[in-house]
Amino acid sequence: MTADPKNDYIKPIDEALDEMKHLCRENLRGELPLFPVYDADGWHCWMPTPDGRIAHLRPQNMPEGKYLAKAKAAPDDLYFPFLDFFVQRLFSNGALRGWLDAIVDDLWCLSTSMAKLEFFYRSSLADKQIDFTWMVGTEIEYIVSVLRNVYDLLQEVIVIVWKSIQLQGCDRKNQELKNSFAYMTMRGDGDKLMSAADIASLRKVPDWLAAYYAACAPFFADLRKYRNNFVHWGANAGLLYVNDRGFAVNKNSEPFARWAVWDADSISGNLASLRPVFQYMMLSTFDAFDAFASLMEQRIACPSPVAPGYRMFIRGYHNGALTRALSGAKWWDSE
Repeated sequence: MTADPKNDYIKPIDEALDEMKHLCRENLRGELPLFPVYDADGWHCWMPTPDGRIAHLRPQNMPEGKYLAKAKAAPDDLYFPFLDFFVQRLFSNGALRGWLDAIVDDLWCLSTSMAKLEFFYRSSLADKQIDFTWMVGTEIEYIVSVLRNVYDLLQEVIVIVWKSIQLQGCDRKNQELKNSFAYMTMRGDGDKLMSAADIASLRKVPDWLAAYYAACAPFFADLRKYRNNFVHWGANAGLLYVNDRGFAVNKNSEPFARWAVWDADSISGNLASLRPVFQYMMLSTFDAFDAFASLMEQRIACPSPVAPGYRMFIRGYHNGALTRALSGAKWWDSE
């Protein structure tokens, strides 16, 4: 960390803002978005001081966190359009920030799980006497639980945004939404999915938001049922296999076979790799987030970006494992 011993790096807010070239003053609303920035000069961090000024710090690196940049600082740093949209356009809504941080935490949890699976694979090659099936099985249960959980974090964001907007041509408050993604997509008398028309009618949302929920619902329902089998019914991940290429299940295992995620390269005899399954589950979940952000940009008059030309990136200790998991690799030996 570098800093001027004369404390010249601590300045009044107006002077500090002059140094924050990435921010557009005209677009700022409420609390300053004091995110780290990476540019051609390296890393910049700004922190409020007890006396109401701003300290400009120059760390050598940032191992974990969220930052703004025109391009990612390292190849494995993640770009999540959903997070970028809400930080850039709706940062002034303080109620959102805790939920956005929780979503990022779950991204780091998923990254760590992907790193653990890579570690299990390397260890299985090094020592054939150790059984890794239970290790992998419990990790599958955890990954499914995290993915199921982030749908309700997404719903919390939707609820807050919904409260803060007024539909054009409507002079009344929006119908308050439940903070359950399942409630928005399923009938209350069971797990039966609702059509977009039923969602619009029963949940009192416009057709375009109902269509969004209906499009996300089929995969969400599969994920929810699979997770509930673990949590409520004592099931496990099923019969798992470990071979020199990684971790696999029978190619007819459900719900995986129904998802049609396997091709000839990911099947070996009667066994099918779990790697495309993880990729499908995560991408399907991430797509639900990004689709909502895109929908807001299309349908809602949101404020302009606070840092035009910059994007929000996420870096973490195990991001590389998540990047590899989403790369399209068929087995663990094909990275």
